[in-house]
Amino acid sequence: MDVLSKVLEKQVYDKLFNSVKPHICKWQFGFLIGRSTVSQLIQVVHEYAKALEKKQQVDVIYLDFAKAFDKVPHNKLLFKLESLGVRGNLLAWFRSYLSGRRHRVVINGKASDYLPVTSGVPQGSVLGRPLLFLIYINDMPNCISRETSLPLFADDSKCIRVILGQDDGNALQNDLDRLLDWTKTWGMEFNLSKCKVLRLTRKKVPFERDYYLGD
Repeated sequence: MDVLSKVLEKQVYDKLFNSVKPHICKWQFGFLIGRSTVSQLIQVVHEYAKALEKKQQVDVIYLDFAKAFDKVPHNKLLFKLESLGVRGNLLAWFRSYLSGRRHRVVINGKASDYLPVTSGVPQGSVLGRPLLFLIYINDMPNCISRETSLPLFADDSKCIRVILGQDDGNALQNDLDRLLDWTKTWGMEFNLSKCKVLRLTRKKVPFERDYYLGD
């Protein structure tokens, strides 16, 4: 039965992917044919090199989600599927696919009670971790300014901006504020202990400032 379910999921995956592929943002490099960590690295390093050649400064904020694949609320995922044109029987199928899931913990032969699972993309599934998660975070780069880039690899991202002065530093901070608002709106959360700042420059006196996520 498990094999049959994966065959069915693969059929749905192929149809859904062909439908949403044109809408997947250019900054997403995870789980996509023709894109990889290497292709993202080439693009990002090229962006760094162009700025350094012009003796400019680049500030990079590394962002990481906390329990990313477990956080996705099912009702909001269904909303995003519908916004991409998934309707009728297919949307009803996804609603059924995500509903009625239960988890329990077993330790040394002792089992907890089952509890309903109302969030998270199904782990180990054909659809869940690759495609449904990419769809869920697809609009994340839309909330930042045009001069800031946000390369994504699944749940990892880098918020990158060339810093020419105070205004650019303020703009990057505003982008971080908007990204934090996005996480609150869509039920996600940053793992603050893994969010870091990288400053790239050849200047003897770089532009210094602190960046914040919330407090």
